[in-house]
Amino acid sequence: MTWYEPKKTKAEKSIQFSGHFTARSTIARAGLRIQLYMLFDCESGDSSNLRDVIKRLFNRQKMKRKLFLLGFAMLITIAPALAGIVIKTTVSIGRKSRDCYGFGFCIITSSSSYADGAINGTIDVNEERGSMIISINESDIQKVQPDKMMYFSNKSTVIFAEDYALTEDLNRALQAKKPILIKKGSYDLSYSNGKFFIEIPL
Repeated sequence: MTWYEPKKTKAEKSIQFSGHFTARSTIARAGLRIQLYMLFDCESGDSSNLRDVIKRLFNRQKMKRKLFLLGFAMLITIAPALAGIVIKTTVSIGRKSRDCYGFGFCIITSSSSYADGAINGTIDVNEERGSMIISINESDIQKVQPDKMMYFSNKSTVIFAEDYALTEDLNRALQAKKPILIKKGSYDLSYSNGKFFIEIPL
């Protein structure tokens, strides 16, 4: 025996759909209400508390938006000041007064591109931040002046025995407001991704 389910009229289907929709909406609202009560730890039976919860929730969202906009505005304002000038350089390591013997900067010149057979690096000057960072490629030191590796390997500082003044061309390329002088003394040395970095306060 075959069972046939009587066909429903459009009105009956509409009533059934409406009932499902209403039930689901009620369940969704109840779930949101429970989540709000749990989030703000208020009593579940008090509708006035729920209104306070929703109000506080919207106030928090407004505050988040305000903080986001404030942070974005500060970033736009500060970013240009933090941006430094970076130029490519070639370096000869050693004391200038002793024909590049020992450690120091014997010659630093600006370069439009990296050159074979030279120690290549960069100079990053930021006068607003008050520092200059000189990077030197480790592989170039090993190829061109391997005897100078003793001043870099496993070191956290380097010591300049004499002052070194950047040339006029370098100062111009770095857009320095005044001539830059590397004074004799000890400076922090770090290593990352095949490069040594010397940080020099200005």
